[in-house]
Amino acid sequence: MGRKTAGGNRLLSRTAHVLQSIARRGKVLTTDRAGQSETGLGAGGQATPAVHNTGSSRFLARLDLSFKAIAGILASLCIRRETEGKKRTMARMKVLLVKDIPNLGLAGEIHTVAAGYARNYLIPHKEVIPASKGAVKQAESIRQAAMRKRARERAGAEAQAEMIGQQKLLFEVRAGENDRLYGSITNSDVAEQLEKMLDFEIDRRRIQMDAAIRDLGLYDISIRLMPEVTATFQVAVVREGENWADAEQRQAEAAAIAQATAEEAAAEEMVIEAQEEPEENEDE
Repeated sequence: MGRKTAGGNRLLSRTAHVLQSIARRGKVLTTDRAGQSETGLGAGGQATPAVHNTGSSRFLARLDLSFKAIAGILASLCIRRETEGKKRTMARMKVLLVKDIPNLGLAGEIHTVAAGYARNYLIPHKEVIPASKGAVKQAESIRQAAMRKRARERAGAEAQAEMIGQQKLLFEVRAGENDRLYGSITNSDVAEQLEKMLDFEIDRRRIQMDAAIRDLGLYDISIRLMPEVTATFQVAVVREGENWADAEQRQAEAAAIAQATAEEAAAEEMVIEAQEEPEENEDE
């Protein structure tokens, strides 16, 4: 893109220069013709007034003005394109990451980002620094420190994941005859109760639930502590006064009903196929 812009600017500059040269020549030619038309030689070599070639002079004068106007426009376009090129170059800048930034990179890496994003957010929040020569020399030390920090964080996350995986959360709620809750259980509710059972903070945004729970039952829920560390735990939603055993019994009953329904549908399909076979034989 930069090469194309530079080539276009050079072409505009050359065109403007050529037109300015033509305009200067036209002006000289107009002056010469005007001078020649002021006097002439009559009979016997006597100087006599000459007739002005007014049509030619006017045409050359207009041509001179036209060339000057075109040259001025091209010069303005050239300046404008150079200014826009500088703005595009200034719109992005290289930065050195001093922290791991999701969707951008890891600490110690150098990336090119929008200048406004860097100056207005990343640099004030001390997540990056401009990638100057001095800063680039610090890249390796920043990278090593970040790797040690990630190792510590992963060890801690793995320990937390093991503890979370052993938890069973029980929610006693009000529900209708169709096992539909009067309300719902969200990831915030799950995070709050999980925190009560553990001695560390739980970020509700890390709990992976496609939707809020609105029915009685047993649920397997996952929490993503780090990109590579995930834990799964169970949540039971029961009526007020019930316990975990009631949730398991309700799930077993639901599974039995589903299996019976599936077997009944399969039996009906076999009967239909058996009835269709004699008809096909008769047609043959």
